[in-house]
Amino acid sequence: MRDHVYAALLAFSLVFGIPLCLADPSFTVMYALMIAMAPLAARGTEYYRSLLGPYVPGREEGADYRWALLGLIPVPFAFAFSWMNWIYGLIAVIVVAVAEETFRAGSVVLLKDQLQLDPWLAITIANTAWIAYHFILKPFSLDYLAFLLLGAFVFTLALVKGGLGAAVLAHVLSNSLAAWVVISVAGSAAETQVNLMLGAILVLIALLIGVSGVARKRG
Repeated sequence: MRDHVYAALLAFSLVFGIPLCLADPSFTVMYALMIAMAPLAARGTEYYRSLLGPYVPGREEGADYRWALLGLIPVPFAFAFSWMNWIYGLIAVIVVAVAEETFRAGSVVLLKDQLQLDPWLAITIANTAWIAYHFILKPFSLDYLAFLLLGAFVFTLALVKGGLGAAVLAHVLSNSLAAWVVISVAGSAAETQVNLMLGAILVLIALLIGVSGVARKRG
């Protein structure tokens, strides 16, 4: 399956992830994992689809970015995010989404093929590791755990039904709106910058989803 959106976002993240790591070293491990797992992510996506596809309705052939709209679901469970400015935030939210979805898909291949684990166990471990990683960076809290558990479910659903690019877009959409909700409620001085960042992201995602729908109708 050709997923041009994921390929483009991965290329973007590989380039702009470097200055991001220099500005904030906490991104370094995530960036390194993204590079390591990128060659495996496409095959990992097929594992998710073959295993979970029969349990969810609809089509799972090809890339369908409309499934990225699932990223709206975790927004009410937003915890806390901060953005230095809208350009930094825009780059960060894309790099984070690409790196984390690449890890969730690619690590399944290592666990299943190299360690010979049962596919269900491989997917469970991959998502558990993804959730655990967040609590290395932030203190444990039940609301943040709820956000991550719901995120793991909807991003996996987007991955199975729409492809890796759809999962990344859902992740971008979810994190961006969650950040906007938290900062807007708090009345942060950065609200204007966040609104600009959010607007740019929503326009990008709307265009990709719209193009996906038109392409499918013509196909």
